[in-house]
Amino acid sequence: MFILLLIASFLTGFCMLKKFTQIKAPIMMISGSFLLGCLFSGTLLYWMDILFVKTLNDYYISNIVYLIISAAFIIYIYKTEAKIHKDLFKVIKEFCSDKVAIICFIAFVLFSTWFNYNTFRLSDGNITISGGAWSDITFHHGFVRSTSLGQNIPVEYVFYANTPAKYHFLFNYYAGKISQTGLHSVHALNLMCSLSLSFLLLMIFQFGRTVFKNDAVGILGALFYCFTVH
Repeated sequence: MFILLLIASFLTGFCMLKKFTQIKAPIMMISGSFLLGCLFSGTLLYWMDILFVKTLNDYYISNIVYLIISAAFIIYIYKTEAKIHKDLFKVIKEFCSDKVAIICFIAFVLFSTWFNYNTFRLSDGNITISGGAWSDITFHHGFVRSTSLGQNIPVEYVFYANTPAKYHFLFNYYAGKISQTGLHSVHALNLMCSLSLSFLLLMIFQFGRTVFKNDAVGILGALFYCFTVH
């Protein structure tokens, strides 16, 4: 079911961009659809969780209701924007015909996946974390895990009692909902991290080559970002 959640989020984001913006670039449409879709979906899921936990004491039904709402919105846009499905296929086709962008995106996905799973992974049923990252990852994974188990509404920090969550709240919450719909929490967190980083690097690449009219500048921009100290 987590696949349906991701697809619904992406299509919802795409419909919102087509309805309310004039974005034309395929890379920005695809990346923006994922990012906006996750932002909107995570927010809606959280408010529905609060509602259903308080009224029905049910923490899972929000996923079903979200899929219904998302499907209704997509159908509405399809009915009111007659060419929306053609626009989607056109964007995908133009993106796939951009050889440099495709090569970069594949490289970004491979790098992001390697980076995240090299830091945080399952090994023979045990969770393995790189030494330098254990403090951050245990914090984030605890948040994701508590969300997936349905024990954290309204959301609070896992390690600090009665403290409302503020740091990376929505990202972790959405990863938790993905885990709740069928994916292990480790894979859910790594999936969101990998996809988010890949699309961010792709948008940096697009920005660089759009402004400077040069693919190499976009590639260097994405490369330099990977070595930025945060």
